[in-house]
Amino acid sequence: MKRGKWVALLSVVVSLSMFLAACSGSNQGGAPANSATGGQGSSQQEGKTTLRIAWWGSQYLHDTTQQAVKLYEEQNPGIKIEMEFADFNAYVDRLSTQAAGNNLPDVVNMGSFLSEYAERGLLHDLTEFVDSGVIDMSNVDPVVIANGTFSDQLAGISIGQNALSIFYDKELFEKANLSQPELGWTWDDYIEAARELKKQGLVEYGFTLATNRDLFDYYVRQRGYQWFNEQRNGLGFDDDQILIDYFQMLQSMVKEGIIPPPDVNLEYNATNNSMLVHGMAGMMVGAWSNTISDLNDSAQRPILMAPMPGPGEESGMYLKESQYWSIPKSSENKEEAAKFINFFNNSIEANAILAAGRGVPINSVVREEIRDKIDNSILLSFDYIELIASHSSPKNFNLPLTFQENVSIYTQIEEKVLFGAITPEEAAKEFRTRSEGVLSQ
Repeated sequence: MKRGKWVALLSVVVSLSMFLAACSGSNQGGAPANSATGGQGSSQQEGKTTLRIAWWGSQYLHDTTQQAVKLYEEQNPGIKIEMEFADFNAYVDRLSTQAAGNNLPDVVNMGSFLSEYAERGLLHDLTEFVDSGVIDMSNVDPVVIANGTFSDQLAGISIGQNALSIFYDKELFEKANLSQPELGWTWDDYIEAARELKKQGLVEYGFTLATNRDLFDYYVRQRGYQWFNEQRNGLGFDDDQILIDYFQMLQSMVKEGIIPPPDVNLEYNATNNSMLVHGMAGMMVGAWSNTISDLNDSAQRPILMAPMPGPGEESGMYLKESQYWSIPKSSENKEEAAKFINFFNNSIEANAILAAGRGVPINSVVREEIRDKIDNSILLSFDYIELIASHSSPKNFNLPLTFQENVSIYTQIEEKVLFGAITPEEAAKEFRTRSEGVLSQ
C-alpha cells in the first residue's frame, strides 16, 4: 500500500477507534484508553505518581494481574496505577489508536508486534535501567535480553517463556486404549490417534486447531525455512509444495471430520470454551503452553501437554516470549515504570499470585521459589519448557512491519481451503502473490 493511501486509511481507523472508545470505554473492565490526562502516559493524582499500565489476556490473567498491581500499590504508597486491559484483538486496536495519538500508557504489553513499535521509534531503550539495576536481570538467561533487542536497543523485556504444544484429554486416550503422545510422534501418529478417538465415538472431532498462523509458521520451520526472508521483502521459502502439502493436510482432515470447519471452530475459539474443554475433541493442536492451567480449570479433568508433531520438530520448535513489557518514549515517568517491570518479573510474592499465567518466569530464582506455591497443572508448563529447551531452535525475529496484514492474508486463504472453496494449489498461488505483493512495498 502506498504511503498516501496508508495515511488516509490510518486516519479513518484512528477516528473510528476513538469514536468507539468514547462510546464503550474500556473492554472487560479496564480503565478507558483516555483515562490519564494529556498525551504523556502519566498524571499526578492526590500527590501520587500515576502510572497507566496496559495488557491483554484472558479473564484469568486480568484477575491475577489486578491482584499483583494491588500488591505493588500497597508496597509503594506513592504510586497510583490505572489499569487498561482487554482481549488481544481489542488491545491491539486500542494500542494502535493510542500510538497515533501519542497517548500510550506508561507500561505496555507487547507481543509479536514489538519489532514494529520499536522500528517506528515509539519505545524507550530499557538498557539504562538494566545497567543501573533498576530492572534486575542477574538471574535471567542472557538470551531473554537478546530476544527483546532490536537495532541494538532493548525494546521489551519478556514476562514469561512459552512454547507451542498439543493439549490432549488423558481420560479419552485411556478409554481409547491409545498411547499418550510423546516426543517423536509424527503428524501421521497424531492424525491416526485423532481418527481412532472419532472412530470409537468418544469425540465429535479428533483435533481442534488452537491457532492458524503459529501452526503454519511451525510447519514451515519444520522444513528448515522461515515464513519471511531475511530482508523481510518476501517469503522465506521458494517451494510452493510446502504450502500445498500443508493445505492438503488440513483440507483432508476437514473432509474426514478429524478437525472442524472454520465456522464451527470459531464458536469454540476461547481456551475456556474450546472443544477440548467441552469433550468434543480429544486434542488441541498448536496451543501455547502457558494456557494449560486455564484449560484444566475450565475442563475440570486432566488435560496434559505433548510436543508438536515431527519429523523436524527440533527445527520447528522454539521458546517464545508470551508477552513483553515495554515503556513508550512518551512516558513522563520512565524510571517508575521500570521499577514496576522489575517488581513484576522479580518479586516472588507477585509471581506466586501471577502463577505463571503468562508463561514460565524468566527469573531462575523465582521459578524455584514458586514451585511449591502453584497448582500442579501449572507445573506442567515448567516441565514442558525444560523439555522443549533442549529440543528447539532459535526464534525467528525477522517479522516485517506488514506482519499483521500477512497474517490476515494467510487466515483468509486458509479459511477458503478449509471450506473447500479453492484447491490447495490455488491457495498456494494466491498466498504467494498476495503476501509478496504486500511485502515488496
